Amino acid sequence: MRKKLLYLGYQMGYEQPRNEAQKDLPAHEVNKQNVSGWCESEKCSIRKPLEAMTGKELVIAVSQFEKVYQSFLKKYAGK
Repeated sequence: MRKKLLYLGYQMGYEQPRNEAQKDLPAHEVNKQNVSGWCESEKCSIRKPLEAMTGKELVIAVSQFEKVYQSFLKKYAGK
């Protein structure tokens, strides 16, 4: 499930650095940090770091992140 979250993150550009601290990190680490940040945010009902989630919590987070991905596709597919 973590791999699916990270894969969806790549599809939406989460590997792009969002601050100076991420500027020199490899893309996979930036993606992991940004996806984990989303998981901890108010946008996710779990609000835990990616690595701290249980299997059940990961299923919920993936479901929510897939909805974000679908919105992303709708927004950018028509352009």
